[in-house]
Amino acid sequence: MAIESTQEDFDLFIFGNVFIGLCSVALVFNTFLINGFPIQLTSSVVLVFSSTWFYYNFHHHSHHLDFTSFGGFKISVRARHFNTLDYLMLFIPACGIIFSIVFVQLPVLIAFLLISFFSILYSIPLVMWNGRRRRLRESLFLKLPFLALSWAAVTVLIPLLEQEQAVDTGKILGQAFARALFIYGLCIPFEIRDHDSEKKWGTNTLPVVYGIKITKIVGILMLALGIALRHLSPDPMRLSTDIIRALDLSFIVAMIWILSAKSNPSKYFCKFYVDGTMILQFIFVYLAILRA
Repeated sequence: MAIESTQEDFDLFIFGNVFIGLCSVALVFNTFLINGFPIQLTSSVVLVFSSTWFYYNFHHHSHHLDFTSFGGFKISVRARHFNTLDYLMLFIPACGIIFSIVFVQLPVLIAFLLISFFSILYSIPLVMWNGRRRRLRESLFLKLPFLALSWAAVTVLIPLLEQEQAVDTGKILGQAFARALFIYGLCIPFEIRDHDSEKKWGTNTLPVVYGIKITKIVGILMLALGIALRHLSPDPMRLSTDIIRALDLSFIVAMIWILSAKSNPSKYFCKFYVDGTMILQFIFVYLAILRA
C-alpha cells in the first residue's frame, strides 16, 4: 500500500508538472551561476516556477476546450470533468504567479507579459490562417523554434533583467541562443513520442512530415551547433573552460536521449529523463564552479 501511494505521489509530481517547473528553476539557477550571481530564491524564480507549472497544466487541458465562444468554452469545461486535483494544479501555481508579480520589477513584468501573450497563442487557436483559427503549435516551422525561444527568454532574459543586466549584449544573447538550441534538442524526443497521435489527428510535425530519422538528425545538428558556437565564437560567451565543458556534457546527454527516442517510450522517458536533463545541466555547471 505504501509503495502504491509513493508511486501515485511520484506520478503526480511528474505528470502534474511540478517537476517541469523545477526544471525551469534549474535553468534560471544556471543563468545565475554562469553570470556570476549567487543562487537565490528571488521573485523572478517564483514567477518562472509558478508560470511554468501553471502553463503546462493549462496546455494539457487546452486541446479539449472550445475557445470559439464563451458558451462553448463553458460546455467544454463541464465535459472535461475537472476534479478537485485538476483545479488545485491550476489554482496553486496561479496564486504563485499573482504573488510574485507583486514584487517583480517593471522590466521583468513587461517581459513576462509579452512571453505569456505568445504562449497563449501556442495553446489557444487565436491566429487565423487558411480559413480557420489555429494554434501556433500546429505550424510545422513555428512550433519548436517558438518553444525553444520562449524557454530561453524565460530562463535567461527574465532572471538577468531582475539583476539589472543589459539584455542587448552579445554575451547574453549568445547565452539565450545556446539555451534555445538546448531546449530545441530536448523537444525532439517529445515530437517522436507524439508521432502516432499527431499523424492520426493530421498535425504536421517534423516526424510526421520528414520521418523519425530526419527528425533525430535535425535535433543532433541543433545540439552540435550549440557546442560548436561555444568553442568557435571569437568571444566564447566569456565562460570558463570548466563551465563550457559542463554545458557540452549536458548537450551530449541530450543527444543520447534523441538517439534513444522512439514513438512508444516508457511513460517516464520524456517527462522525467529528458526533461531532467535541465536539472542535470545545473548540477554539471554547479560542480564545475565548485571545482574552480
